[in-house]
Amino acid sequence: MRYVKGLLLGVLVLVALFIVVGLFLPRMVHVERSTVIDAPPCTVFALVNSFKRFNEWSPWAALDPNAKHAFTGPSQGVGAKMSWSSNDRQVGSGSQTIVTSQPFKLVETKLDFGRQGVANGFYKVAAVDKGTRLTWGFDTDLGSNIIARYFGLLMDSMAGKDFEKGLAKIKTLAEALPKGDWSDLKIELVTTESKTVVGVAGHSGLDPAQIGRVLSDAFKKVMRYVTRNGLEMAGPPIAITTSWDDNGYGFIAGVPIAGSRVPKRRRGSPVEIHQTYAGEAVKAVHVGSYASMHPTYEKIISYMAAYGLESNGSSWEEYVSDPIRTPEAELVTNVFFPVK
Repeated sequence: MRYVKGLLLGVLVLVALFIVVGLFLPRMVHVERSTVIDAPPCTVFALVNSFKRFNEWSPWAALDPNAKHAFTGPSQGVGAKMSWSSNDRQVGSGSQTIVTSQPFKLVETKLDFGRQGVANGFYKVAAVDKGTRLTWGFDTDLGSNIIARYFGLLMDSMAGKDFEKGLAKIKTLAEALPKGDWSDLKIELVTTESKTVVGVAGHSGLDPAQIGRVLSDAFKKVMRYVTRNGLEMAGPPIAITTSWDDNGYGFIAGVPIAGSRVPKRRRGSPVEIHQTYAGEAVKAVHVGSYASMHPTYEKIISYMAAYGLESNGSSWEEYVSDPIRTPEAELVTNVFFPVK
């Protein structure tokens, strides 16, 4: 009997010790890992500012190929949300939402693991000599849960390994993308509405000066048509790209018109009626001469590649400034790329 009492007393002492020690264990857990990526900060930022490509570099994506994912809110930035559901206990169910998005510097997320609790994730992006340093981490409050606090002692080694795997994957992905740095370009995703445009189709070589002359002649024909028919312009002139290759530049030069009255096309007239694209598009603002547009297009292509956006039709330019009254260095041109 004395032996049993001693055993019970020993167990009680161990339990008490377990509880007392647990109360002094850290309630806050912090985990982070970093890597240096040979890519511009804007490219790295894009990969963590959206969940569109998350499963391409996530260390958990391969654990359950049958896991279900849902994406809600905007496609990038604050409010973008990804939810997942899996029967695999290693994956479980939960969601993460972007709550902070500071271009090319910081993305913060709210992680909800259901019964397992919540956490705050973050991605810090910083330019360094050899490219970009990306730091991935999270913080969580274990509260007064004693068992969770003991588990928290293992969190750095367990989650840290996953972060290292994910960072290695995102490094490979980012370094394979185009190197264009669009951080100096005003660029965003917009939703465009269809407009009725009267336009003239044309073709030119790739020399910027020739393109300018041919476009100018086409716009003159369009404006004569607008004037003769008493039409009202509903926006700046635009040029829709129909082809761009070694054979030259194909386009439709036109202007959007207001109202529903569209005169019939005269026989032999080069003017045709078109409806512009309606839907999601990348919009970039180019400031400068028309001859210096090529780098802007390269930056747009790099932006689309990083965010995993696919082209969904012909791009077009919107000539906001009057080239006769505006200095060449101050010309504003909006460039649109339909995407999906």
